[in-house]
Amino acid sequence: MIDVNDMANDVRNFLQEAQKPQPGLCGCSPQPAPQWQEEEGNKNNNNSQSQNTTGTGSSQPKQTGSYTNTHATGKTYNGKGSRNRSQASGKRIEKQTGDKHTATDWTPSANGREAFKDESHRIDANGGANSSSNHNQIESPGKNYRKEDVPK
Repeated sequence: MIDVNDMANDVRNFLQEAQKPQPGLCGCSPQPAPQWQEEEGNKNNNNSQSQNTTGTGSSQPKQTGSYTNTHATGKTYNGKGSRNRSQASGKRIEKQTGDKHTATDWTPSANGREAFKDESHRIDANGGANSSSNHNQIESPGKNYRKEDVPK
């Protein structure tokens, strides 16, 4: 059985992420710098470790991307988010449908908007939303971004 609240939360999170300003979209500015920096005194020390300045407490900055989770029946679920998000989605779909999560293909994206567009491509490649070949029930916001971002 599908939990409508989980789906609503997914959509809400997608829309909130999409509304955040995305640096580098216009092509006139360089890609954003990594979210970590080396301490000034440790730059030449081979034993130094990168310092996370994001405040998340993790050793790597959280990176967004798109993913395709494959399940035991061969059906897929396509999404946007971090590697951890892909695994949480796999477990959620497995719990909702009983279709065991068996594999994940995750690819990083330059920013949230590009990740939505990549997710949309994946959904289309796997039959589109509401296809019998996947577990995606709603279209990605990336479908509209793909239309908006077509060069004129």
